[in-house]
Amino acid sequence: MIILVVNNSMKTHHMIECPCLEQIQREALNWIEQETDLLTSADEFWNKIDYKHFIMSNPTLAEYCTSLKLMIREVAVLVAHLPTGVSLHTDELPVIAKMNFPILNTRDTYTEWWDNDQLIDRVEFTQPMVFNSSIPHKVCIGSTAVLPRVSISCMFYKEPIELLQTD
Repeated sequence: MIILVVNNSMKTHHMIECPCLEQIQREALNWIEQETDLLTSADEFWNKIDYKHFIMSNPTLAEYCTSLKLMIREVAVLVAHLPTGVSLHTDELPVIAKMNFPILNTRDTYTEWWDNDQLIDRVEFTQPMVFNSSIPHKVCIGSTAVLPRVSISCMFYKEPIELLQTD
């Protein structure tokens, strides 16, 4: 895995080992299917949800984040329905370090970070990652990907920004 550095101070992402990922995926997908229609009709990529209900319905996610000493402040569901992916953007401040979890159909989908017209990093989204949302990024959908691509993004009371610091 290649990790490139932006401005010599922060990485684009940091992959996280998560032995309970399959259970988190099951609980999250169950909630999304029962409580929303996002799998069939999401109008936006970033979808705000009743994150308190989501967290209560996803004890594995809550326990996993607590084991990392992270207290969840908010969760969003990210859904890409189009094979064109999601265009280049920078997320709304002040949050910089989010933790994204792949939920459904993330194989052969990639997050790319850009500096002007230069690609600075690209990663296939197959495991959780602390994600630097302050660097312009986009979602690319590969030719063998299945849609919709679904993930969740967790924001915390204390951001895990240290995981994005360069060594």
